[in-house]
Amino acid sequence: MKKSILLFFYLLCISIIIPSCDDDDDNGSGGGTTENILEVLESNEDYSLLVFAIKEAGLESILTSEAQDLTLFAPSNAAFSAVGIDSAAIESINTDTLASLLSYHVLGSEVKSTNLPEEPSWVTTLGPSGFGESLFSLYVDAGNLTLNGSSPLDTDNLDIDASNGVIHGLDAVLSPQSLEEVLDVTDDLSTLDSVLMVLDLTFDEEEGPYTLFAPDNDAFADLVDDLMDADEETIIGILSNHLIMGVNVNSGDLSDGQEIEMASGLMLTVNIDGDDITLSADGFEDAEVTVADIQGTDGVVHIIDEVIVESDGDMGGNADEDLLSVLKADEDYSLLVFALGATDLDSVIADTTAEFTIFAPDNDAFTDLGLTDSTTIADFDTDTLTSILLYHVLTSKVTSEDLPEDGTYVSTASPISFVDGDTVNASLLINTESLKLNGDIGIEADDIDIMAKNGVIHGIESVLLVPSLADVIGFDDRLEGLGAALDTAGIDLGTLTAPSTLFAPDTAAFNSLGDDLGDVLSQLNSDGDLEGILLTHVVAESNVVSSSVEDGGTADAVSEVTLTFGVSGDNITVSTTESSGTVQIADIQTTDGIIHVIDGVLLPPSQQ
Repeated sequence: MKKSILLFFYLLCISIIIPSCDDDDDNGSGGGTTENILEVLESNEDYSLLVFAIKEAGLESILTSEAQDLTLFAPSNAAFSAVGIDSAAIESINTDTLASLLSYHVLGSEVKSTNLPEEPSWVTTLGPSGFGESLFSLYVDAGNLTLNGSSPLDTDNLDIDASNGVIHGLDAVLSPQSLEEVLDVTDDLSTLDSVLMVLDLTFDEEEGPYTLFAPDNDAFADLVDDLMDADEETIIGILSNHLIMGVNVNSGDLSDGQEIEMASGLMLTVNIDGDDITLSADGFEDAEVTVADIQGTDGVVHIIDEVIVESDGDMGGNADEDLLSVLKADEDYSLLVFALGATDLDSVIADTTAEFTIFAPDNDAFTDLGLTDSTTIADFDTDTLTSILLYHVLTSKVTSEDLPEDGTYVSTASPISFVDGDTVNASLLINTESLKLNGDIGIEADDIDIMAKNGVIHGIESVLLVPSLADVIGFDDRLEGLGAALDTAGIDLGTLTAPSTLFAPDTAAFNSLGDDLGDVLSQLNSDGDLEGILLTHVVAESNVVSSSVEDGGTADAVSEVTLTFGVSGDNITVSTTESSGTVQIADIQTTDGIIHVIDGVLLPPSQQ
């Protein structure tokens, strides 16, 4: 790519959606006249040069045919003369070139002036571009009655009826637009065009044609500050994600699931759903094509609604370095780097054959935990520290844009082993809307989406500790009712022999027991029933993962009530003889057991 193009992408920060238009209309043709378009022109001396050119180009049959209604933007003799074209000049033009030029003045349907698109828009002409079957685009600004930005329509000669369409007089001769001219004439791209002109940036014809996926202004609005602060190489790498070089790719050339390589080397996947086209890549924001196929002389432009950039546009990190190197480059994470080295996890996150997400506590977070320097970290129990650090790691790359639905538990890399049981991995609660982990530990908005070659880093304000059953009940708002019930009954889940499986009714389930949950719990407790109800939800000395549950299987609760399981597809129910609940959230793994959130309170036989 020539430097002019790279610099062009450096400045591709401002563009606005070009509204699509429908140039079809329902006015019919002819207005009662029996003369076709060519005959109408021949009857008006002001269009004699146009008629001469039409005949020189061999286009008579198109403009006399009644098979298709057309719209002709007709340059007057004065328009030809203004650019130094007379009959001799017309005769000297190559026939194919002349035919293409004149066809650029023709639309393939009848469009009266009152039916021109209300907003400035690109429409398709009959002018062949030379790129397959692609036809040149024409910019129509009905509000200002101009074409391609500066070619005025003749307001005294609009809507001239013919038997096979309509003629609009034109005070200029139109020429198909280059990509630079496309940017120049489009009002919605005026800021981008101004920047390009100031720096004298051009598309290199030798490297064309080009396919440009141009983000609109809204797409770049949140990125302007980041782009201004980022280094040129980073910006070029990001913005080169929007260009295909050496090929003219129209929307009709794309297919669902197709992979296309951008100038940056990024592979984008094309997704097509009806008329909707989106571009996607792992770790990148999906971009929807809002206006397709603006065909120019040296390529085609498609307007998109997102910048094709990893994450929300944060330019931190270095996509060419591994996670460990990126952390080492930031002094705020020096204690984390030392801890990784002390546990031999540094080599793990430096491995570029795998991808990870690291929720990275900064030095202040370690200090708050009492790990103030290398000595205190070295003195910390290695196995415990390893477990803690791995609890900050996901074994896939998850940018902020790809964080799961709010309130989702994800499996971390932190292993938990129980006697006579398989090793499982601790769960982490992600509240995407509030950017919180495990209830109240915040993800640092200024340190989100720090990119590395083998993953992504999100800075966090505290060190995460692997939670117990009681911890999860404490920080998950959906289990507030269960927490209140356990407190009322005086039950400490930590005293049970680990591991325990807890079928945890959500707060809505507890609220269904009565209008005032506090009064209901107090009454059940005073009657001596609350403890039995709660212990009916616990299977002791067992870490029952959802994948091991079988339809018709049973388990004995601590209350000695038999629980029966039902499995239908992905749905799991657990029931006593009196009540049941369906699992809403499965497999929340903790240090002392596992939680499955259910939507009902399980009642012992005597508590119906």
